[in-house]
Amino acid sequence: MRSRRAEAEGAKDVYIREAHIDGFGALNGRTCSFDAPVTVVYGPNEAGKSTLLRFIRSLLYGFANRGQPAERAEPVYGGRHGGRLVLLEEGRELVLERYADIPVRRGGAVAILRDESGTELPVTQAELERRLLGGVSERLFRQLFAVTLDELQELRSIAGEEVGNYLYHAGMAGGAALTAASKTLEAEMDKLFKPKGALPGLNRVMADIRELETAIRRSRAGEGPYNEAVLEMEALEKERLEIERRLPERRREAAAVRGAIEARETWLRLREIRIEEAELEARLPGSPSAPTEEEAALRWELLVRERGQAAERLREAKEEADAVRRQREALEWDERLLERLPVLEALEAKREAASARREELAELASDLKLQDELLTAQLARLSPDWGEDELKAFAALSEKEATRALQAGLAGRERELERLEAELRRLARQKASLQEESLGTEAERIRGAGREGTTPGAPASLPFGEFAPRERDELLQAWHRLEDELRQWERARLAAAFAEAEAADAAEPPDAGDSAYDAVGSSQSWSRSRSRNGPSGRARSPGGIASAGDRRQESRQARKAAALLAALAAVAALAPIAAGLKGAALAGFESLAAFLLAGAAYFWRRARNGGAGDGSTTVTLPDRDPGGEQKLARARQARADLAAAERNVAAALKRLLRRPDEAAAALLRGDEAEPGSRALSDEGGGPGSGDRTLPDAYREAAEAARQTLREAVHDELARLDGAERERSLRLERERRLAEGEREREHLERERRAAAEELDRLRRQWQAWLAERKLPPGLPPELLPELFQLAEQALQTQRQRARLAERAASLRAGLA
Repeated sequence: MRSRRAEAEGAKDVYIREAHIDGFGALNGRTCSFDAPVTVVYGPNEAGKSTLLRFIRSLLYGFANRGQPAERAEPVYGGRHGGRLVLLEEGRELVLERYADIPVRRGGAVAILRDESGTELPVTQAELERRLLGGVSERLFRQLFAVTLDELQELRSIAGEEVGNYLYHAGMAGGAALTAASKTLEAEMDKLFKPKGALPGLNRVMADIRELETAIRRSRAGEGPYNEAVLEMEALEKERLEIERRLPERRREAAAVRGAIEARETWLRLREIRIEEAELEARLPGSPSAPTEEEAALRWELLVRERGQAAERLREAKEEADAVRRQREALEWDERLLERLPVLEALEAKREAASARREELAELASDLKLQDELLTAQLARLSPDWGEDELKAFAALSEKEATRALQAGLAGRERELERLEAELRRLARQKASLQEESLGTEAERIRGAGREGTTPGAPASLPFGEFAPRERDELLQAWHRLEDELRQWERARLAAAFAEAEAADAAEPPDAGDSAYDAVGSSQSWSRSRSRNGPSGRARSPGGIASAGDRRQESRQARKAAALLAALAAVAALAPIAAGLKGAALAGFESLAAFLLAGAAYFWRRARNGGAGDGSTTVTLPDRDPGGEQKLARARQARADLAAAERNVAAALKRLLRRPDEAAAALLRGDEAEPGSRALSDEGGGPGSGDRTLPDAYREAAEAARQTLREAVHDELARLDGAERERSLRLERERRLAEGEREREHLERERRAAAEELDRLRRQWQAWLAERKLPPGLPPELLPELFQLAEQALQTQRQRARLAERAASLRAGLA
């Protein structure tokens, strides 16, 4: 910010250390520090960089008017419009404070400058530019030091003459003469003519013009007819000018016609005379002589008259010579009179001077009378009750300052009252808009509930009763817990099925058919076998034993297929959980797992039906698998895990639903269809004990119930989300209404205070008018014109005093 002009004028280095923004555009309560030698402010679009630049320009050169809202940047989120700049001037810290709500009169203080001791100094804009800105004007600052991107794109930003002067200064030494010469020329031009000069004639004309402008402003109510009249007057004026332009030619034509009409008889008579003259000339014998001139008779008369006048002058000269001769003869020589000739000549000279003074005194008397009449008229224009004493008192400097301060206070309060009333109207419109929005939202919610046949705000009908949680987060947490428990139950069910399949395989030896066939070699050995087996042993014929061996072989293959499908179903159920899949992909994998599980159930039923055989030929052989007991134990543990998983599912359902029994019965139907889920007893019995199988429709019903519950949960979550959004919007509207009401009350208090202050100032104005004997209806806006009229009257009074003093001196000289 330091330039050669500043160096030439001896300005000091000034640095911006901090910027405190109370309210400016979208910035509110922000503080920016500029501690480094060079500070770069960067950020994305709409981050506030241009707003910070406008804030600094406004603090240094003033706020833009309300006709430029983007440049003025009134606070959007509240706060006082303005702020402070912490400046560093050669080690001393200064604080520049400027706000838009402080009224500023022309030429008055625009900001507060506070030093380190806390002393506040009101400064004008000129003082601020001279002391802190090195004489840099606002236009130069905008075009050279604080250029925005939009202003940089305008070519007219570099067309300023002042920028050229500044660059001229920066480019060569001693270039300050250019600006100095420009300022000198401007000062000379101001001396030649200024709009507010003191010439009486110009001031009277300007006062009349201002009176007409005031009358025009007062008659703005009829602006439309006035504009029409102006247009009509312009058309008539053009027509008048055209007529005036053609008028001289028409007048010449009319004059020629009138002359021709008037001279017609003379012309006819002259024509007759010329004809008669031609006839007479033709009758004369011989060559005719040249006729005399037309003016011969006139010249003859003139010469005769001149000769008579000359004779008269000659006679008068002779008489005057005779009289002078007689006077000379009557004169007598007097030496005493001759000696007093210088005194007589001096008296003659004084007589001429006295005569000149009397004439000047008469002119002064006339001028004094004219000045008295002018002063009386001017005092009448000011006030009918005014005299010269009131005029002198009114024109005092202290009176002017006090009156201007009163006028500025009235104008500021009126503007403040208008601003507060505008803010109150804005708050009323905002409140009406919020109330209308609230009513519209409530009506839309009631119409939507009516279309759905539900009560507004009540939950929709659910397939398994109402949900226990009332909050969205609790419902979502309970649903996730139920999904986790269902997945654990699925894994426990698959593990139980796989364990029971292994236990069933372990309960029957792989070569049971061949061993039985070898063991039954004769009836004696079969009998011994039965005696060893005890009451549980059953014998078959050799043919029956062979067919039983085939069925057992088929049953083993079916169990293996069932175990493989069950393992694939477990992989299909666990893979999406490990991969983190959700939504449609998770549902697809669950459907695939259900399909594989149904296949496992099918093969398991075939294995059980194939291994049962005929009761009359059933034989029970001893278990020769040494790991069978471990597999049976694992099967019992798997059943216990499955039961625990079912209890966890029931507990999760209890947290989710108010009546979880129906949902549990629907969701856990697949457990009843699980092959061999309860086929083994606690004592470790083989296949066939407690055997239960159900159709695949049960499993499909369980999947459908789970899908139905999932959709119900999602619908309830959507309803709770909508209710939460509506509640948030309602609370936001209520908050905005409450803030608007508080702001309205605050503005109403300010408006009442401003109205009371305005009434007080108006009463003070009326008292001032009554004290100065001025008309009571005089508006404060006419105060500058009133002072101009008073100044003119004072000039007239001073002129009259000078004339009276000159007249008194002339009278003293004549005395």
